[in-house]
Amino acid sequence: MKIHCIIVILLLLSNSTTAQLPPAEALHRSRQAQDAHHYEDAKTYARTAIAGYLNGRQPDSLGEAYVMLWSSSSLAGLGYSGRIPILDKARQAFEQAGSRRRLADVLTDQAELYNLTDSSPAALHTALQALQLYRAVRYDKLQAIYNLITSIYIALGDYNEGVRYGLQSIHTAAAAGDTSASLSAYYNHLAVSYTYLNEWGQAENYFQKGLGIALKYHDTASIASLSSNLASLYGSNGGYEKSRRFLTGLLAAYPGYFARDTIEIGIRLLEIYNGLRQFRQGEPYVKMLERFIPREDAFYYVRTRAALRVARYWMDQGKFDSGRYYLDYYTELGKKYKWAQASLATPLNCFRLDSLSGHYLDAIRYYERYKSVSDSILAVARSRQLAQYSALYETDQKERSIQQLKQQADVQAGRLRQEVFLRRVTIGGVALLLVLVSVLYYAYRVTRRSNQLTLQGNRLLEAQRAEIDQKNQRLERLVTEKEWLVTEIHHRVKNNLYLISSLLESQGAYLQNEALFEIQKSQHRVQAISLIHQKLFLDGQVTDIDMSVYLHEIVSFLRDSFEADDNLVFNLDLDPIHLDVAKAVPLGLIVNEAVTNAVKYAFPRNEAGRIDIALKQELTGEYRLRIADNGVGLPGNYNAGQSKSLGMSLIEGLSRAVQARLRIHSGPGTTIEVVFADV
Repeated sequence: MKIHCIIVILLLLSNSTTAQLPPAEALHRSRQAQDAHHYEDAKTYARTAIAGYLNGRQPDSLGEAYVMLWSSSSLAGLGYSGRIPILDKARQAFEQAGSRRRLADVLTDQAELYNLTDSSPAALHTALQALQLYRAVRYDKLQAIYNLITSIYIALGDYNEGVRYGLQSIHTAAAAGDTSASLSAYYNHLAVSYTYLNEWGQAENYFQKGLGIALKYHDTASIASLSSNLASLYGSNGGYEKSRRFLTGLLAAYPGYFARDTIEIGIRLLEIYNGLRQFRQGEPYVKMLERFIPREDAFYYVRTRAALRVARYWMDQGKFDSGRYYLDYYTELGKKYKWAQASLATPLNCFRLDSLSGHYLDAIRYYERYKSVSDSILAVARSRQLAQYSALYETDQKERSIQQLKQQADVQAGRLRQEVFLRRVTIGGVALLLVLVSVLYYAYRVTRRSNQLTLQGNRLLEAQRAEIDQKNQRLERLVTEKEWLVTEIHHRVKNNLYLISSLLESQGAYLQNEALFEIQKSQHRVQAISLIHQKLFLDGQVTDIDMSVYLHEIVSFLRDSFEADDNLVFNLDLDPIHLDVAKAVPLGLIVNEAVTNAVKYAFPRNEAGRIDIALKQELTGEYRLRIADNGVGLPGNYNAGQSKSLGMSLIEGLSRAVQARLRIHSGPGTTIEVVFADV
């Protein structure tokens, strides 16, 4: 309810024109504005659409409007926590509409946001809900949701499940023929899971595959992440020099790819120089990370890793106070965000720090805690496996018992069905015999009568068939004659209109100035009607007109008749819409009047200009004809209802003739819009 109130208040503050838009049009404009990177406009239109759909009659459209508000707000820089309530509204709308596929999409986005805002348990629950819905609607491109679940399990510290879902993401992508840049992220998460399980060979294999794909598509974020992880893998096995050569080689070869990920690369290089005992080379990265760690707006996962690397840097140099400070920082961040790796890494690093600083009793206590946590994690993993095996065994036993019971029930049901069948067959056989005897006797009598009637019936059928054939032939001749007559009528009307046009042209030779222009306008009107009948005659059509071709011909005729120079440009955007003559003639005359007025009055000093003509079908099913110029516009005191101009009067009358809504507005230029339905 609070979200709805905020949206209504924002809507009242937006401009009145936007507020009056139909919700479907507002949603369409929101998509257009987002595609054009006008995110604030996209948000405004999305709120207008939401306000229009809040009546509850179209919950699916309401959900789409919330999705547009979420995506536009995200692109405009809204924080992760602020995006979740908007998606929650979209989720409620799609649940009401029963749109399971779109509900799954929204749940996937919510799960990703939960994972980014440190709510991994909620992220896992939401992602598994989305996966269940995708499977229910038989959606088979599940590689992205599998990859998301893999990353959530990594954050939760369940690396076996991370490997399981990571492999599913790769196999599903291969089955779907997915070779996109997203594969690099799938390989990255799978390799990270293998790394934590100490499966170094598998991890390196998948890191290398992911890096190859990222380089192919120039995916800078994935290149930085995969390079950093691969360098860490080399360093974990003691190969710090190999790690350094690998990472610095990539930095030198592709400097632009790492420009946005200086923190990630700084963490990795500091780890390498720590391992090589080259503390001076690592000093610039320590300073950079010490400025980064306190930033509350940064991703917690990166901050915790940075704090641990800085702590190790100071510990290795014997500066235990600084090391303990950043180790405590790392510990607090791990507790705050419930990061699984911190529960194991914290006691291990505290043991190392106290050992180096001579606090051996504290070191022993931390080592015991480390072993306890490590054994606990191992015990949990084993108990989970035992529970899975037990569940599988019990399920198998239950399925076997159920199968045996079903087999016994099937045997008993088969015997019962056989006995019932035999009893029914016996009774049915007796009844059938009686019926057969009756039918044979009746057939004998009917045959005698039918033989007598057959001869009479055959004669009657032949006579009726001959009569029907004659009527069909007459109807075919009538249809052919009608089509010929209609075509001939169109031809003669076209000739007569051409004659009238020629007479007007002859009359124009004796006139000048305004009188000549009025005669030319009448000639153009006649020509617009004549083109209709010419197309009907030449195309062999009786009623339908292709408006895209017809309006092109009208504009070409007007351009030639006015001898428009290169300063005047005509832009036509016409859908292939077919209309009957009753609609086509008035629309052609409207275009004729609008273009003629624009050429005559919109550019009085022959300056460069443009006339746009568009005919489109709206989402509502209606058609919109739009003629616009960038000329001087209408007079300031112009009133559409009181105009004495013959051209404007014709446009208004013709709009009423096709039952259309007419809109004329000025500034800058003049725009005429005619919205009508094909009824």
